[in-house]
Amino acid sequence: MKPVTARNKDLRKFAIIPIKAVTDPEVTRTAALSVLAALCSYCDEAGCTFVSQARLAKDLGTSRQAINKQIRKLIKLKYVVHAKNRFKGQTTNTLKVIFGDVKTEEEALANLTARERISLEERRSQVEQEMQKPVDKSEDNNNVSTNQVAGGATSEVAGGETNRVAYNTPYNRPINNIREDARKICVMFLRVGESLGSNRVINERDMDVAAKWVKDGLNLDDWGKILESHAKYCVSKHRDYARGIGYFQVPVSKQLGKSVRTDVNDTITGVVKRLSV
Repeated sequence: MKPVTARNKDLRKFAIIPIKAVTDPEVTRTAALSVLAALCSYCDEAGCTFVSQARLAKDLGTSRQAINKQIRKLIKLKYVVHAKNRFKGQTTNTLKVIFGDVKTEEEALANLTARERISLEERRSQVEQEMQKPVDKSEDNNNVSTNQVAGGATSEVAGGETNRVAYNTPYNRPINNIREDARKICVMFLRVGESLGSNRVINERDMDVAAKWVKDGLNLDDWGKILESHAKYCVSKHRDYARGIGYFQVPVSKQLGKSVRTDVNDTITGVVKRLSV
């Protein structure tokens, strides 16, 4: 007998839709309103999602062709526009729901706070990793998991805050895990810079620095707070965003409870050794 497949819990509780659609006779008394509401239930804070039409069809109990027809209608009526794909190999289209005068993803991101942008990019990175994992061929292909949707807080993997257990993993974990967290640190640095209009680049040295921080105990939550603090400082003081990862050596060291002065660290180490003797 085939074992029961464990599914991710669907965490969606509501959908925010454009108020204009509720009073638009071309939408409100048609199937387009239901499709728009279902689409919005998968959107992230920027109004973007790359949920599959098959998933929407399953949610609404209709065919994929019917979903496609209504989405084309919503695009024609300017309630939805195409947005850039999230990652290489993406098999579904990314859509952006238009709310009011905010017509592009860039405008929507500009309206988010630094903390909201960091949280959003972290979840998007999580979803990208989940989407790129090898598909379990033992799964029934007719069953569509909520892992196939992305954008909003749709599952325990795709949405919400990162599991706290993941932040507190042992530091002797495999090197590839350390490098992955280092990559996330670099991606968060780049994305926050982009949101402030400052495009930056990452090199191998930056990756090595980030990996060292991860080994020392830096987690993504604390790194997000450091970036948020820096972003607020840049905005309030009209300063340029940091040029590279190395700029954050002092705040990271403070976060880790270490001194950035090696002579002080050496003194502390010596005292500890003498006390242990």
